Amino acid sequence: AELPNSAVIAETFAAMIEVQFLRMRRADPLFYCRPGIFDGKTLAEIEARTISQMVKDHTRVKWMPDNAFQAQASAHDEACYDASAESVTIVPVPGAAMTLTPDYAKQVLHVRLSAPAGEAGWAAIGFGSSTMAGADVAFASKDPTSGELRVHDMFLPIENPKIPIFDVDRGCVDDLNFTAGGVNESLLWVEFSRPFVPADAATECDSVISDLTSLDLIFAFGVRPMAYHGVSHRVAFPNTNLVDSLAIQEFPDASGIYYLHGLFMVLIWCLAIPISAVLVRFFRSSPAVLQAHQVISVIGLI
Repeated sequence: AELPNSAVIAETFAAMIEVQFLRMRRADPLFYCRPGIFDGKTLAEIEARTISQMVKDHTRVKWMPDNAFQAQASAHDEACYDASAESVTIVPVPGAAMTLTPDYAKQVLHVRLSAPAGEAGWAAIGFGSSTMAGADVAFASKDPTSGELRVHDMFLPIENPKIPIFDVDRGCVDDLNFTAGGVNESLLWVEFSRPFVPADAATECDSVISDLTSLDLIFAFGVRPMAYHGVSHRVAFPNTNLVDSLAIQEFPDASGIYYLHGLFMVLIWCLAIPISAVLVRFFRSSPAVLQAHQVISVIGLI
């Protein structure tokens, strides 16, 4: 049969599916189109949303075709995370978050950083040190001239860890790959990746990520350009274990409890209760037998 318009099924199945969906909609008292549930403006906003928009808003997916049900090549595949990757999210302070996603195939670490810094503020994450000194820093801020959001590769020298230095100012390479970001009056967020082994790993500019089971991290943000973060806006995470956090947590072995429970069930139901029933059947005149029968019955129920 011919496909009507742009449908992927023919007329017969289309009619059957239409009837089923109409019946389900009519039977749903909370269906969003029913009168009185949403006002006209809210209803228009809901109907303007697409599956692609919702997926991008609530996952790490960077790009999807406008029609989520049709495959289309992406020009931004290099900016998309590996769908099979696992993530660890750390909440250093209320309103902030760090999501770290190791990509072992490409030997890079994907990072999503968010902080309540606002349009004039900044946010940063440091690798290789939890005391600031010697930290390899990814520094995110909005350029006051161009208005563009950027992530800069910087480091905190050991001799003066209070003032970060751009890698390029020391002749090093900025090897952070900025992929996405956004900023408004209350929140700044960026997504970027950095290699496990940076180009300047042998210098003070960069830190090598050699052990994901013991990674020193530091987080900080400020609400004004290059302003001091203060004690409440800086949190250190020494010896962070990303590997065990990604793995499925194993519960303690409870097999001994299960075996003990099974043993009691067998003893009560296959031995004690039948014996109790026989005793009360033939020796019901004895108060002791009746009392024992009641105790065994209660234990069996428990």
